[in-house]
Amino acid sequence: MTGAVAALEAAHKAGIEVLANGDRLKLRGAAAPPPDVLLAIRQHKPQILALLAGRPVPVPMSDTAWDTEDWAAFYDERAAITEYDGELPRHEAETMALNECVTEWLARHPAANDRGDQTKKLPERFAPSRQL
Repeated sequence: MTGAVAALEAAHKAGIEVLANGDRLKLRGAAAPPPDVLLAIRQHKPQILALLAGRPVPVPMSDTAWDTEDWAAFYDERAAITEYDGELPRHEAETMALNECVTEWLARHPAANDRGDQTKKLPERFAPSRQL
């Protein structure tokens, strides 16, 4: 479950309705939202806005995201394997390693297509019942 969906779940359990109003969120409920719910909504506002609008959800950098050292290690490993196991000249192995880095990056950051594949969907119970 994404942080945005968890924040919406927490708001729902607290009796708070979360609505999108342009680039802002509007909260409605019988009582004020608990502080932990407000914090979760603030932390995941861009993802919540995207979910409510039916757009692809921006994925925040996480602890599992690769840093520059990880990418350099991946590149070096791919180049070395291609050079030695594939018996290719170093410059060709480096070109192939760069292509593999691009492929890996795209696999980790999928873009939505026209059908909306590979995007996170808003659970049906949070879908807006009317247009604002």
